[in-house]
Amino acid sequence: MAGMFVEDDTIIVAAIDFGTTYSGWAFSFRDRYQNDPLDIQTHSGWKSGDGLTTPKVPTCILFDKDGHFCSFGYEAERMYAELLEEDSADGWKFFSRFKMCLFRDDDGLAQCHSALRIESRRILNRFKLKDVNGNKMLALTVFSESLKFLKNNFMKLLEMRIPSVPMHYISWVLTVPAIWTDKAKEFMRLAALEAGIPGARLSLAYEPEAAALFCKKFNCQTKGPNIQSAFDAGESFLVLDCGGGTVDITTYQITENGKMREVHHPTGGPWGGMMVDGAFLEFMEGIFGTSVWLHFVRNNIEDYLELKWHFEAKKRTVGEQNKRKDEKIKIPQSLFDIYEEINHKKFDNVGGVVRAKDKIKFSTEIMVKLFDETTSIIADHLYKLLKYPALSNIRTVLMVGGFSDCILLCDKVKKYLSDMPISVICPDDAVLSVVKGAVIFGNSRELIQERVCPRTYGIACNVPYDSEQPYISLQNYDGQTVSTNVFKTLYDSKVSNTKLLSTHVTLDIRILEISNMSTENSNVNEYTLELQDYSTLDTKGDADDDVSSIDEFEDAVEYLEDTDTLLSALELENLIEAVDGINSVTNISMPIDTSEVSNTLQYDDIEVSSSLDDLEIPKQPTCTEDGNVVVVAIDFGTTYSGWAFSLLKKFKDDKLDIQTNNGWKSGDGLVTPKVPTCILYNENEEFNSFGYEAESRYAELIDDNRAGDWRYFSRFKMSLFCDDNAGIPGTQLTLAYEPEAAALYCRESTYQRKGQLIGPISAFGTGESLLILDCGGGTIDITTYEIMTNGRLKELHEPTGGPWGGTIVDKAFMKFIEDIFGIEVWEKYKHEYKVEVLDIQRHFELKKRTVGESSERSELFLQFPRSLFDKYEEFYSKPFTTENGVSRHRDKLRIPRENIISLFDESTTAIINHTRELLQRPCLVKVKTILLIGGFSDSAILRNKVIKEFSEMTVMCPDDAVLSVVKGAVIFGNTPGLIQERVSPLTYGIACNVPFDADKHPKPLLKYCDNRALCSCVFQVLVRKGDTVIIGKNDFETIFHPTRAHDRKATICVYTSTENDPMYTFGPYVQELGILELDIPDTGLGKFREIKVCLIFKSTELTVIAKEGDNLVSGKFNCLG
Repeated sequence: MAGMFVEDDTIIVAAIDFGTTYSGWAFSFRDRYQNDPLDIQTHSGWKSGDGLTTPKVPTCILFDKDGHFCSFGYEAERMYAELLEEDSADGWKFFSRFKMCLFRDDDGLAQCHSALRIESRRILNRFKLKDVNGNKMLALTVFSESLKFLKNNFMKLLEMRIPSVPMHYISWVLTVPAIWTDKAKEFMRLAALEAGIPGARLSLAYEPEAAALFCKKFNCQTKGPNIQSAFDAGESFLVLDCGGGTVDITTYQITENGKMREVHHPTGGPWGGMMVDGAFLEFMEGIFGTSVWLHFVRNNIEDYLELKWHFEAKKRTVGEQNKRKDEKIKIPQSLFDIYEEINHKKFDNVGGVVRAKDKIKFSTEIMVKLFDETTSIIADHLYKLLKYPALSNIRTVLMVGGFSDCILLCDKVKKYLSDMPISVICPDDAVLSVVKGAVIFGNSRELIQERVCPRTYGIACNVPYDSEQPYISLQNYDGQTVSTNVFKTLYDSKVSNTKLLSTHVTLDIRILEISNMSTENSNVNEYTLELQDYSTLDTKGDADDDVSSIDEFEDAVEYLEDTDTLLSALELENLIEAVDGINSVTNISMPIDTSEVSNTLQYDDIEVSSSLDDLEIPKQPTCTEDGNVVVVAIDFGTTYSGWAFSLLKKFKDDKLDIQTNNGWKSGDGLVTPKVPTCILYNENEEFNSFGYEAESRYAELIDDNRAGDWRYFSRFKMSLFCDDNAGIPGTQLTLAYEPEAAALYCRESTYQRKGQLIGPISAFGTGESLLILDCGGGTIDITTYEIMTNGRLKELHEPTGGPWGGTIVDKAFMKFIEDIFGIEVWEKYKHEYKVEVLDIQRHFELKKRTVGESSERSELFLQFPRSLFDKYEEFYSKPFTTENGVSRHRDKLRIPRENIISLFDESTTAIINHTRELLQRPCLVKVKTILLIGGFSDSAILRNKVIKEFSEMTVMCPDDAVLSVVKGAVIFGNTPGLIQERVSPLTYGIACNVPFDADKHPKPLLKYCDNRALCSCVFQVLVRKGDTVIIGKNDFETIFHPTRAHDRKATICVYTSTENDPMYTFGPYVQELGILELDIPDTGLGKFREIKVCLIFKSTELTVIAKEGDNLVSGKFNCLG
């Protein structure tokens, strides 16, 4: 492929986005990129210490007392917090948000930059970073170990898909801010080398440029106007990359050939989200007082970090649509205690800030002011920049980066630009646009046609001495006096006479070729070049200025004594990289098999045999026909719910091209892949909100004593089948088994790729059998399948399970609290502190997923509101005390590990015992693999117990288990024919009349028709529980006759039963499924008219068809059981 920077043996391009606050990685297979540039894989979700998942991981790292790497991201946060809780953090080093040091510490970087050239550790050892406690460590070590973690984390996932991939098959891309100096970029390159990334396989990418390349490809489904027109030929657009540390601004124009031409050199500054954090910390110092604040920061690092985390999450939700009058932020109890100790009074009301239990409450106007300086600087800089004549054609501003999620920032930018004909757009995938764009960048760079040099580039040379010029360094060569070390701006025919001084540079030209240039000093009127080992010359001259002396730019130009080699004299590699690709479309259709099958049934002492060849079966609408262009799946769970969709035209080429919500924003600002299943109605029983918004809104109502008759429902399940009240037309709705959907997704996603070779892993090979353990919040569903030769699934046993989901653990936890604090205290607390109880429940719901991950920890810490401890002391008139090894540590309980694990016993024991009993059945002896899916499968305790109890089997838990059901449901909606056989979970039949037998039929069922004694309400079995049904085939049929000769209508009542051989259509084990009415107007044959009835199982629905002569009726019913 033309323009590829990667070598021919590259099969994977991996990108690392190393951010100030959050980092992540992404990758693509080179062969698939050429067909679909957006086929980019990212981490399925980084798990926070509280059990939530986010698309990126916090940029923080922990080293032990000996300076060895310990952990990164959420794990580093959690471990450091536990060390602080146990007062054993001395000597450990915790670094967070350290990337900005490369922007601020230019002097330190200048020393490192020189060290890179002379390969000396002496200077590098001087450049150190301070951790949160002021402890120092080598900057290179901190950066390289962080990159090594991200690299190894990616390689670990890759190893699961392609074992033992050699590094020379992978090309790497590392993102950097566009406004960084070359020294900072070179430092990152060295850190990557130290992390084990081969220099020959590494390229740097500008963050905003990568984001632009991604947006150019992903130009639909945005928040606001469609951005398609922004990438038309001749159009110009601006990328506003707002990160945690810096803001980068780049501008581009789309050329006639679809490439990108930079219009203005990158600009920006250190105006990222950290500026708002700084304003918040100053605000806190102002309301609590300097002495209180300093005491808190110095002596309560754990609580200080927690407070910063709460605000980091909170600031993303400020300004949302509900327009709250007040804002609340949770405050560590230690800060209130220090305030009372120093001021000898309780914190009540300071400057309009009031205490609300364990939070402080203040007006939204105060919160907005914390953002004013940062957002105003960004908007003002952007406004002035867009006034430049060269940027007069800009019509679109793309906001990307984590800080672009800030609603106040978006609003401020739109306000400043309101007098300009410019659209401000924040793409849905803004948080991942940089890392995904970097992958595109790594595959191809030919789309970047021109770039504007942000600095002057040149070389050191000698020129004839001129007494009128302020040259200082003079030398005598061959009797001639020359001025040495003169900065010669590059200007050569090789660059088409284009100066590299804030002017356009055509990127195809290899400036590095000048390293082979040399001239002789034969003419005093010409410059004499004496090439020396200069790095990228970082001058800051104006666009029309030539550089006359190196001494004028001593802060920007490094002059080294070593002249052995010219090490990238003009390091333009960081300036000449780009991306492109081609979108793909897909399509899918699966035929319905209607093979002939005959059955013989007995009715009215007449034996009838028939074939349904002549029965024209009406075709039921499917997801993939009748004009549908999108398949949408809804996973409605007990605790969490979500949706996903795919476009039919894209499904054929890539069944995994499935879109989900990019992240549900919690009330605390975190982003999760699914949303809590809770709903809020107002006093008039009108819908108000759902999910996190319902949680937050209800909490505010309770805090303000305004909950009244509002109704809040949580953890409920409701059926949507054919429920037009939900706005889903019944003819366009299909139900899917959750575990079956997950199996379909795992079957598609667990593929190995070796170059052009693609094949399924062994668990999904032909003839293999597997058990799917779908562990949800409410129920556990267990299904079993065999992989057929055509790749379809054959169900081996009817679905089983029980109510053993995560809510069982929640109930055990509530009982644990009741035992610890006393039933009287807990009952009173639940009544008086409803918001706090919701917080406790939510905290444990998230925490329980990570309990058990660190087996070496003998104790665990769970946080509880201070008000609960106060209620205990108020009720018992004594300090909080408890037994069983549980102790209090500030606002947390220190709980022995075995106590927490015991909360899972009832649930895990039931799951394991049922699974063990199920696997002993003869039809499942071939099952060798257990697939764990569902939200509760994230629990480390459950996973570990299943792995231990079934050690003889392979236990798999997909990385994105939480989304496997909803994504699999999309696949099912596109190709329901992938399910070939299913085992009926129920007995299906039709109500009919048979000759009455006084010895076995109850007398109340006796009725007379045409002088015949008949028994009514007899359950005529068509499909027995446990029977194998072939999807789409007419396997089950019967023929019956009208009860009366003159009947003009036949009523077909369809029933189900949990019994194998039900006698009658009533009783506790029988349920009516539906009724069909068939017109039979021709009474010529009387009661000998034949009414043909057949049952066709299609995916998860049952079609019942009845026909008499030319008259036909059909109905579709749920057959999920």
